[in-house]
Amino acid sequence: MLLIISLLFLAGCGWLSWQAERQAQTLDTSAMKLSQEVGRIMLLDEVLTMSAKMAAASGDLAYEQRYHAFEPELGALITDAMTLAPDPDAAQQVQATDDANQRLVAMETRAFELTRQGHGSEALTVLTSPAYMSDKQIYAHGMEAAFASMGASLGSRQRQARFSRLAMQTVGGLGLFLLFIAWARTDVRRRRAEGHVIEAEVMEMRTNFISVVSHELRTPMTSIKEGIDIVLDGDAGPLTEEQTDFLQTSKRNVDRLARLINNVLDFQKLESGHMEMSVHEHDLNALVVEVIGSFDSLAKKKGLTLAHRLNASLPPVSCDRDMITQVLSNLLSNAIKFTERGAVTITTERQDNIVRLAVCDQGPGIPPADVARLFQAFSQLSTGGFRKTGGTGLGLAISKQIIEKHRGKIGVESVEGQGATFFVLLPIQERRG
Repeated sequence: MLLIISLLFLAGCGWLSWQAERQAQTLDTSAMKLSQEVGRIMLLDEVLTMSAKMAAASGDLAYEQRYHAFEPELGALITDAMTLAPDPDAAQQVQATDDANQRLVAMETRAFELTRQGHGSEALTVLTSPAYMSDKQIYAHGMEAAFASMGASLGSRQRQARFSRLAMQTVGGLGLFLLFIAWARTDVRRRRAEGHVIEAEVMEMRTNFISVVSHELRTPMTSIKEGIDIVLDGDAGPLTEEQTDFLQTSKRNVDRLARLINNVLDFQKLESGHMEMSVHEHDLNALVVEVIGSFDSLAKKKGLTLAHRLNASLPPVSCDRDMITQVLSNLLSNAIKFTERGAVTITTERQDNIVRLAVCDQGPGIPPADVARLFQAFSQLSTGGFRKTGGTGLGLAISKQIIEKHRGKIGVESVEGQGATFFVLLPIQERRG
């Protein structure tokens, strides 16, 4: 079933990506054509003006014939430009210049009549009059504003099309990821039924696959994130409030997906034993204070208090600073996430040759039946009959792997409805005198 769903999902993503690609190509072609037509429109407008003036100055009616030959083309080009980049603001600008354009045409027609009657000087007077020059300026400024609005509208649609194309390509990559997972699961089940599966081979296949796919997903994810940041910063043009909300939602989901990829890679490295450690002696209390500082604003947004009770005489602990920071950050993040009111408290104390670090929350607690699977990979618990918050289901599993690499222990003490206390035990290496 998962295989069929993945195939349908991948097919849908492929079709949407193809549609986005077609739209992007069409808009690129329209933008190029619009640029060419705007140039042609400005040229023809000047040709019409000069034809009327040259006829009045020389008395040569061939200029009148040229005027009437080019006038329909100018109107057709303006109509076609409006079709290429339909925009309400541009349409209003064109409509606003229509009265001025009608007056210009009337004065140019009058000039041609005077020229045919042999009154060229009077015709020139009409074409250089303040009224003619004023309407000419109104028409030119109005058309420039309309063309600018068309270009901005078309540019916005181009950016949206490119973003959609990139998003569909990334989603398609995720679809391929799901398809391979579905195929791998189906194949493993079949081989197990036949009795030909070797656990080490399966583990190596999964490890290699997760590593390759996760790394390949990072490149488009980085491009999407940078693209969203550029648009949100306003570098690609002003945004409406609704567009800003949509982009911020997209950015949050891209960041969440990036965290998922990083968690999968970390878990794979830890599970396969390829995660390198940089162990040195560190002040655990200082590390706790530093991590608390990074979560202070998040706690305040929820109206929570972050408290700590730290043993001032705690000896240095040999550990990988970044790894222990990751564990503490995960425990503190979970505590804040599942606590709606009250406080989250972090404590440190020494118990013989062990340092105990604990994060205590006032959340809903953990049912006894769920404690056993709490530190399993891809395991997420529900509270109150519904999922409390989203996540990868890898945070505690990664934390368990890290603490065990430090020859320590991680666990939880909880009474349902009365909060939970997650604790970490790390060994102290006593110095010999």
